[in-house]
Amino acid sequence: MPIPIDNEGTAAKPRARWKVWLKRLVCGVAALVVGMVLLAVLAVLFENWRGRRAWEAYRKEAEARGVKFDMASFIPPPIPDESNVAAIPMFAALFDYERI
Repeated sequence: MPIPIDNEGTAAKPRARWKVWLKRLVCGVAALVVGMVLLAVLAVLFENWRGRRAWEAYRKEAEARGVKFDMASFIPPPIPDESNVAAIPMFAALFDYERI
């Protein structure tokens, strides 16, 4: 096999084949990782979309039946001071503060 000669008349160094294959392998693995991450992101986005759609359909159907989803409807009314044990004079000082 003849030795390749470059333009200057000296013998050209042959490129190591393992470097070429290593470069191809690294590029292939990187492409595979990027593809897997992209697939995972698309799967999460799709499942979020499906879940949001299912929740809205359920919520619409449940509100038509009379189910309430607002938190204000679950909070009980305040207890009057005459029936509130924590409103006795002994505990009154504990509740005498202002929020900052």
